[in-house]
Amino acid sequence: MPLEGCALCRSGETLGVVRDELVVTGAGRESRLRDALATVADRYDLVLIDCPPSLDQLTINALVAADAVLIVTQSKQASINGLVKLHETIDAVRRNYRADLTIAGVLAVKPLEVV
Repeated sequence: MPLEGCALCRSGETLGVVRDELVVTGAGRESRLRDALATVADRYDLVLIDCPPSLDQLTINALVAADAVLIVTQSKQASINGLVKLHETIDAVRRNYRADLTIAGVLAVKPLEVV
């Protein structure tokens, strides 16, 4: 049941196609999501963009579209090492596309236990 006043747009099987298209397209590929969200921005107070734990073109698009980043990470060494790469990526986005991009915070979560 949807929450009153909320909308959800989930990804589907075509997300891989979008990722591949972003890799091969030329100028402006980093701002495709920002441009798409601009057409509906007046309808929402807040837009949350959930990204997979990879630093590919989809994540770059999300960072360029965002005003702020909430980093969710597991409290294990491999995840902590990935934070360095993510910070480097955020710095690159700031230098090239969004100087005003901020880090809203870091949320460390306990890894799930497989039983």
